[in-house]
Amino acid sequence: MQRVFWLMFSLLIAGCSGPSPVPRSAASDADATFTQLADEYLAGYLAWRPQTGTALGFHEYDGKLTDFSQASLDAELARLKAFGQRLGQLKTNRLSRQAFYDYHILGSAIQREIFGFEQMQS
Repeated sequence: MQRVFWLMFSLLIAGCSGPSPVPRSAASDADATFTQLADEYLAGYLAWRPQTGTALGFHEYDGKLTDFSQASLDAELARLKAFGQRLGQLKTNRLSRQAFYDYHILGSAIQREIFGFEQMQS
């Protein structure tokens, strides 16, 4: 009887443990891919919004203005949608916890920008 108790107890404890963590190398590869995508997005974001870059202290944007022509607006909206799709293709189960949160923050920011272009027409 005691053997059955310990067997059941062991199974119960094993069932309560969380999923095994992603191996460090897989997480770092996924994080590196995400970081590269995020850096590329931010570079394009600031290139189209140079006043924001200047406000953040990046002097390469000093004296530049956003092009609000229809062609420029359409190109930025297309860029935002493309990054939203690229972000959606990442395998989030391989990201570290911090990168996973950053992934969601970036995704929300992209969706907010798309909303601003399409719904708010700002």
